Amino acid sequence: MRSEIPITIMNWINKNKDKVESYHLEDDGYSDHENSPYAIWLYLKNDWFNPMTELTCIHAATVRQFMDDVKYLEIKDEV
Repeated sequence: MRSEIPITIMNWINKNKDKVESYHLEDDGYSDHENSPYAIWLYLKNDWFNPMTELTCIHAATVRQFMDDVKYLEIKDEV
């Protein structure tokens, strides 16, 4: 299991602190199908979500998967 978050993901997190509530690496089996040494969970702050998945978190097994998910983030519409 990888113990550090990849630099590309950390750079994105550091540049987008307004969107990020928390994050962590986990060996949860999700990464097995991608032959990856980690799975990253990133939880978004209340106003943010991914409209493609309709979720307020990102669960990715690769840097590419993570970067694909974060490019769609939007602020939730006020109700």
